[in-house]
Amino acid sequence: MSKQTIAPVTFVCIPASKYLQTIAIVALLGFLAPMASAQTITLKHTYYTTVYDTVKKAPIYTTYTLTKAHLKAVIKRKSTFYADELVGNNLQAFNGVYKNNGVYDKGHLSPAADFCFNAKAYRQVMYYTNTAPQQEYFNEHLWEAVEEATRDSCRQYGNIKVFTGCLYGNKRLDGIAIPTAYWKVIIYDGGKKAAWLGQNKKPSSNQPDTIKEKVSDIEAKTGLRFE
Repeated sequence: MSKQTIAPVTFVCIPASKYLQTIAIVALLGFLAPMASAQTITLKHTYYTTVYDTVKKAPIYTTYTLTKAHLKAVIKRKSTFYADELVGNNLQAFNGVYKNNGVYDKGHLSPAADFCFNAKAYRQVMYYTNTAPQQEYFNEHLWEAVEEATRDSCRQYGNIKVFTGCLYGNKRLDGIAIPTAYWKVIIYDGGKKAAWLGQNKKPSSNQPDTIKEKVSDIEAKTGLRFE
């Protein structure tokens, strides 16, 4: 898989004779979404964007910019999730998928705690299209610690770019693809990068440093380039 650069897009005039030979490029929020089959769509929400797989019925990755202002919570968190209006109900999860399964939480990619700064942001981050089945202990302990580490970076350095995604195998939860792993990449302090990759199972440690990963390794696994 060739790598797709997540960076500002430069548009080039293409001669009409070459037009039919080109591939459509989706340019959104200053980054380039990965080229993929027709099953992959880009969902532009007000404060974050999701690249979504309609066959897996699960997100490939999400991206947003986290600011210090966004860390000032004004919305009380609730556990209510919503169908995403940009996707047909038959192409996304619903509460019954997770009810009484005993293993998996609705695992956010863009975390709810980063979107408590207004009601619209919080409702949109609670869309099912922003979730995938995440082993409950991993979600509530190690991965939560990774999310807090990204907020600490924002508090220290200011605005950061956050990318969060999943790697998938063949397992499903009532038709929804179950990730084998979750990854996160942040860009902070003028271009520095940090990354984590955690297996979707109960971890042996809750320390984020135990799942630190090279950005280049995540780029190799996903076909993305973070810039």
